[in-house]
Amino acid sequence: MAFGVRSPCNEIPSVRAGASCQHACPLSPCLQAARCAHVEALLLCQRYADAEAGCSGLLEGRTERLYLEAEAAWRSGRLAAAADKLRAALAAAPGGSSAKCASLAAHVAELAALEEEAVAALEDGLPQACIDACTAMLGRLAPTACVGLACALLHRRAEAQAARRDWQVAIADLDAALALDAGHAACLQLRAEAHKQAGDYTSCFLDLQRLKKTAPGTPGLLALLEEAARLGLGHSGSGGGGGAGGMHGGAAAAALSVLGLPGSATSGQARQAYLKLAARWHPDKWAAGSAEEQAAAGEKFKEVQRAYEAVTAGC
Repeated sequence: MAFGVRSPCNEIPSVRAGASCQHACPLSPCLQAARCAHVEALLLCQRYADAEAGCSGLLEGRTERLYLEAEAAWRSGRLAAAADKLRAALAAAPGGSSAKCASLAAHVAELAALEEEAVAALEDGLPQACIDACTAMLGRLAPTACVGLACALLHRRAEAQAARRDWQVAIADLDAALALDAGHAACLQLRAEAHKQAGDYTSCFLDLQRLKKTAPGTPGLLALLEEAARLGLGHSGSGGGGGAGGMHGGAAAAALSVLGLPGSATSGQARQAYLKLAARWHPDKWAAGSAEEQAAAGEKFKEVQRAYEAVTAGC
């Protein structure tokens, strides 16, 4: 973060009530500094919408407020809005000059030019040019410091990979995006499609189940779930079989396969398999592993949980 890091501030100190309160609140340097620190802490926590809302407590039109609003905008993926804020910040700066605003403005302009190139390339049917532009942008970022923008870029690059029918490469980009933001609806939907095209109908179904929780209003979601369940059932060759515990239907069969069970498994068998896999992949067991191993175990643990939830929901 270009601005100085202050200690995270969970609450904004209130100004003592009194006859001078109305005059002191908007002008108190201490209060303004505390509010800036609060917004910076929200940015560090990747809570960009909250950070932008927190800027409303700062003096309108001042350089510091405009700068922080620009930080929230570009990190969430809104480069044009960030550029507008930075132009206003530079105009409001004493003497029309601010080193940090000028530095961030140059960075945003560079990213915006590459983004325009990537969008145009994808629209013109030039997936490799889009991939190159997105890769160049990602090379200029620390993804965990700008999750919204990083996810948007990974999604766009995955779209370009999908246009080339490089499904596994697209899935790898979407995995990376969802590791940053597990509830990114566009990435979940595109990964479900990529899994379907790659013939992994179970993973397709599970992604759509996650999408249902994250964005239940997604157009056509029910039809997509039904299709994934039908494909999963046909692929498993289970014939839609049920079991003594009431396991039946394509969705349940797809979820059961994640647990390593056939579509005819009983609810008791599903629970036993779930407990075994959950114990194996629980994050606590991988605390001493590498960062990559911990991330992989965490994702596998979530996948097992989602599968068991689908089974117990009677899908």
